Amino acid sequence: MPDVSVIVATYNSQKTIERCLESLARQLGVEYQCILVDGASSDQTLERIQRFDFIDTLISEPDSGISDAWNKGLDCIKGDYVVFLNSDDELPAGYLKSRVEHIRRLDNVITLYYPREGFPEIREGYFEPHKQKFKMKFGFLHTSCVFPASLFEKFRFPLSIVVAIDIDQMLFGYRNGYTYVKAEGYNIMYAGGISDTQWIQGSDEYVDLFAKHDVISRKSAPVYKILVRVRFVFVKLHIFKMFKSVTTQLRHSALSACNFIRNNSAWLIRRWLQARFGWTVAPTSKISRGCKIFAFGKLQVGENTKIDKDVYLDNRAGIRLGNQVSVAHGCRICSLGHAFDSLIFETWGASIDIGDYSVLCANSQIMPGVSVGKGAVILPGSVVYDEVEPYAVVGGNPAVIQRYRKKELNYSPLK
Repeated sequence: MPDVSVIVATYNSQKTIERCLESLARQLGVEYQCILVDGASSDQTLERIQRFDFIDTLISEPDSGISDAWNKGLDCIKGDYVVFLNSDDELPAGYLKSRVEHIRRLDNVITLYYPREGFPEIREGYFEPHKQKFKMKFGFLHTSCVFPASLFEKFRFPLSIVVAIDIDQMLFGYRNGYTYVKAEGYNIMYAGGISDTQWIQGSDEYVDLFAKHDVISRKSAPVYKILVRVRFVFVKLHIFKMFKSVTTQLRHSALSACNFIRNNSAWLIRRWLQARFGWTVAPTSKISRGCKIFAFGKLQVGENTKIDKDVYLDNRAGIRLGNQVSVAHGCRICSLGHAFDSLIFETWGASIDIGDYSVLCANSQIMPGVSVGKGAVILPGSVVYDEVEPYAVVGGNPAVIQRYRKKELNYSPLK
């Protein structure tokens, strides 16, 4: 028996169906059942799928839309879990294997939303009714979900719903005790489908379904329909993106101003400003002029620690420096960077922890997620990617252990 049944709905999909099925062919290490339901395509869709021998069930006949196609697929499922794909969706290699391993314990949700035009973006989140009823968003996409087959013992897609087909099923799952939990990874879907071309009908159906499943009251549904339409217009006009861009620039400008003021003020004023900016710095420690701090908050500096001039503290994901730490000039402590293998070059980061009595020599660099043990020494110009053992002296790029330091430490870098 297959672990998972994959239902693919198609209609006149000659331009995209091969890309979708090729992504399924890359799903190794898991037993899956491929059910392809075609709405009697009049183009070359059926000809182009013939080379894919892993299609277990092929149905090609006139139907009443995606709901009808998915229902026909559900009548054929044999797997413990179910994944829905449209003919232009894609799965990265190994997606099904990792999802099945995860969902054996939990239902998972995470997605990548990939528009046809423009820069791709991550769409991920959770379904939280008290928030979603104001946002009118589910938080993630239907094709990113792996559903237990047991959900469909009592559910079929209503043919009366044309656009918001997936919302009814996901709300049904939520109302019947299924939990959506985020997993690592992404899948790919393209914009420009029925939800974009028939957005007015889709938004009305969306609100009606939220009322049907008691997320909002039926009396408030007409007001929500207006709000959802306005929101969609704002999205199409990129007003939200413009607002986000403006607020981001304002935040960067404010942070630059704060750094300038801090670096050009007297000691007492600097200390007062640091507290206002959310930087927790012990009274006995010193951050010299010329340092650049990348974010408000998320910075903790212990007792008797000295941070020299021209140090970059990229604290966007958090930095904690212990007691008696010495950070020489030109150091870079970077808690946030980019995921190089990501399809969209997304940011990635993790907090950095620098132990007591650690020494960061001139021009050394600490990368995201690194933990530097007590008394460790980072030699000049070194780049640290991995955890550093207590009292280890490391150097190079990548930094490796050169020797170990004496453990009898009792001094203050400020004296």
